Amino acid sequence: FPVEIRCGMALGQLPPEPIYSNVETFIPNLIFEPDPKVTPRKKLSNCSLSISPDEREIILRNESNLWFYCCVVYDDFMQDRHEAGFCWKWTSVGLGQSWRADPNPAYNQKT
Repeated sequence: FPVEIRCGMALGQLPPEPIYSNVETFIPNLIFEPDPKVTPRKKLSNCSLSISPDEREIILRNESNLWFYCCVVYDDFMQDRHEAGFCWKWTSVGLGQSWRADPNPAYNQKT
């Protein structure tokens, strides 16, 4: 049962540990269904990072890193609390640009 999602973004270097700028809660007793059409969507509307046009160009040239990271807090069926963290780095490869998973241990912890 998801309880909350924490998220943050960073430009340049990642902090040694996640600093979450946004925390959003889920409706009580929500269950993620296998069919994505059934589970209500969660929009992370307040998780953003302001960057200047110059910073954007630096990111697109791969001269600086842009990171997105999050942590999902959930209760299992025994009501034990768990956390699962994830981290992605924006990458430009050739003409393609995408978020790619980053294995940084401080950001990919699971309990």
